[in-house]
Amino acid sequence: MQKVSVIIPCRNEIEYIDVFLDSLRNQDYPRGLMEFIIVDGMSDDGTRQYLESIACEDTLVLDNSKQQVSEGLNLGIKISSGDIIVRMDVHCVFPMDYISTLVEYLLKTPNAGNVGVPCETRASDTGLIAASLALVLSTPIGVGGSAFRVASPEIPESVDTVPFGCWRRSIFDLIGVFDTDLVRNQDDEFNQRILKYGFEVHLLPGPKVIYFGRAELLSHIRMFYQYGLFKPLVNKKIGKITTLRQLAPVALVVFLLTNLLLTLALPAISIMSGIVVLGAYLVLAPFFLSNYSGCKFSIYIPFVCCLILTHLAYGVGYLKGFVFGLSEKKVSLSR
Repeated sequence: MQKVSVIIPCRNEIEYIDVFLDSLRNQDYPRGLMEFIIVDGMSDDGTRQYLESIACEDTLVLDNSKQQVSEGLNLGIKISSGDIIVRMDVHCVFPMDYISTLVEYLLKTPNAGNVGVPCETRASDTGLIAASLALVLSTPIGVGGSAFRVASPEIPESVDTVPFGCWRRSIFDLIGVFDTDLVRNQDDEFNQRILKYGFEVHLLPGPKVIYFGRAELLSHIRMFYQYGLFKPLVNKKIGKITTLRQLAPVALVVFLLTNLLLTLALPAISIMSGIVVLGAYLVLAPFFLSNYSGCKFSIYIPFVCCLILTHLAYGVGYLKGFVFGLSEKKVSLSR
């Protein structure tokens, strides 16, 4: 069996670190063939102190002074010694066969450059906003056709990206490490490089990772704004737009801006157009509430609001990144 290096970038995850570490310790892959490298982005909420208090032989905690995921991943990869590199994130709970499933499939599939499993998004607390944000991340109306968020494949499927990742060490020697220009979306760009070199990215059936969405609306909006902000740079680096779904929020923002200007000349048409768009959200939203176990009526309006704001945040970020570029690379990624 191959030695596995598990790279874990984190920052300010004190609310999730204990549950995550339980799922890490419960992995059924042989403990003697794993090393855990936690790269902490200078946490200031007690995460680092907690990590130091539970450090053990097979767990190394490093400082990521630049506080960026790509920098943390590269640092962990550089000092790791495993034949297989697995990324895991703290705000998740991983099934006990997560590592063994990915490693087994990767080793028997030569053309696979990266493999992953679907995510099941859950609310961070019992409030309607947290539940709405979780639904946005797990429905096609929220995230388009993002396979790992909305699908449960019955057989391995070739996709454009998977969450987290599992790679042979040799892939980094061949195509390089993560692009540190990308504070967000670094996994999108890296997966496109994998595809460019003739490998495939596979989404596997079987175990699901439980991912906890944001609890606060502003934090969620900021995250999607940053996703949009860095997406044009990803497109520039890879030389193409990978999926049309990324342009839907941009089209919404452009439409609303145009419609706003139209009010000066044709206010009636402008108002009607706005009503049509809002009506579309209101009509379509109920069809995507099946995953919510509580009262559908109570979450209806919060879900619609979170849905619209998510799309607007991404679209505004994308337009800013496309038109003005990135004035600075440092953005807060704290949860």
